[in-house]
Amino acid sequence: MEQKFKGWSILVDCDGCLTNGQKIVDATGQREMIAFHSRDSIACKMLVEMGFQVIILTHSLFPGIPAYWEKYGAKAHASKIEKSNVISHFVIDWEKTIGIGDDVTDICYLEKCKIVFMPEDKHPKLWDIFSPENNQFTMDANGGEGLLSILAHYIQNGLIEKVIQHAEH
Repeated sequence: MEQKFKGWSILVDCDGCLTNGQKIVDATGQREMIAFHSRDSIACKMLVEMGFQVIILTHSLFPGIPAYWEKYGAKAHASKIEKSNVISHFVIDWEKTIGIGDDVTDICYLEKCKIVFMPEDKHPKLWDIFSPENNQFTMDANGGEGLLSILAHYIQNGLIEKVIQHAEH
């Protein structure tokens, strides 16, 4: 597959974007499980093959999150520290970055991204901050409903290239 987007990064908040926010806990209260949309894992692998650096961010220290996403070529970082400190560990060209976030804790990186996507059920404060005039869009889906696969669909259909061309003029 052609790596048309080599040098581009996709930053994705895990909790609330790749999940619907639910956690499943076993009867002992010791085992925690998180469900991801099956299409997102396939989309992640495809996006990496297209040349994207996919970075999954989470405040959860649940070790299953990085382990799961790294199987599909993403770089995943679980940390209780601020996301702005976490992203400093990665080489990111902000002029070639797509961000997906849903909460006020994501503003620190969404404001830097060239293109921003947010789920329909994002935090109300984000409605006031981000707008399509600035290449910031609300997706027609909620968190956990395959946002990464929707982004991959946008990319496959040339929408991202159109947004980039619009931003450069």
